Amino acid sequence: MEQLQYPFTEMAEKVLRKANHIAKLTESGAVSTEHLLLAFFEVPCMPSGVMKSQGITREKVTECLQKLLGDHFRLPEKPVPVRRGHLPYTPLMEILLQESIEMSR
Repeated sequence: MEQLQYPFTEMAEKVLRKANHIAKLTESGAVSTEHLLLAFFEVPCMPSGVMKSQGITREKVTECLQKLLGDHFRLPEKPVPVRRGHLPYTPLMEILLQESIEMSR
């Protein structure tokens, strides 16, 4: 599946690139919503500010994701080399991106 291009702001593009990187780190085959959620913690943006103001930390989110997804979600303890390029988006991620475009219009 080829990754579609979406007309987002530079900040949103940065978050999507971070989500792609996190998906690679977790050895996922595609970028999903959990990768997007974690990416918000790595880019100063409104979602990260809202989560921080509510006491939601990256560590708490990571722990929750590991409990919910088990072996399907694991962040490496040591840095690992990641392959280049963009991973495809999962169907749910595609829907999320399409809905965000519609909402912005």
